[in-house]
Amino acid sequence: MLYVRILTDLGFDVEKEYDASSVACLIAKSMDLDEPTRIIESIRRSIKGYIAVVIGAGPSVENMSIKDLSKYRVILCANGVCNLLNDLLCRSKICIYVGDLDGGVNALKNILSLGGYAFIHFHGDNYMDLVTKLPSVIRDFREKIIFTVQSMPLCSRIITLPGFTDGDRAIILTKILGVDQYNTVGMDLDDMFASKYSKPWYREKTVISNTKKRKLEWGKRIIDALGRGFLI
Repeated sequence: MLYVRILTDLGFDVEKEYDASSVACLIAKSMDLDEPTRIIESIRRSIKGYIAVVIGAGPSVENMSIKDLSKYRVILCANGVCNLLNDLLCRSKICIYVGDLDGGVNALKNILSLGGYAFIHFHGDNYMDLVTKLPSVIRDFREKIIFTVQSMPLCSRIITLPGFTDGDRAIILTKILGVDQYNTVGMDLDDMFASKYSKPWYREKTVISNTKKRKLEWGKRIIDALGRGFLI
């Protein structure tokens, strides 16, 4: 019901979310993705007891240095900001892509090629586009990829991941993965600007749209509710 409230507020088509889940299920089965529970358990074992950092695509991320991330064992990055992570960093850590590919495919490929994992989100606005973008990537990394959706899963190869923006989904994912403590960088949910890592066509800090602003407001509400031990 949370998603119905959000989608209605933003004027989106609720039925498209069910279509997105169906497509995610179809691709996951046809490309023989590994079972999500198996991948999640593998990650949980690798990161148990470590502090994580969640990196969003807000303007403050441009002040971050790779050295700042060296103290973390687990790094979850939202979409295009994953392009900031390099081989030296991710070879010794668990790097995790969380996004819907609107930051471009290169960010996803970057994390997977560095030995990391990816939680790729299907929703009403992007699922048809993902049909053409994903197959070539999945063939090489099917044991490192999990599809997430906003409506109930239609098969065992996908999962529902609560949240509405890449950033708040990444924070909720820390709970699913059993992270005891996390810090954030670039999670500027109250800012009127997005960094150049938010969209592949941005070349500098850009004023966000009214729709994006409302999405971030919902993302903040979800994170705040999670901190109180429940969702809205």
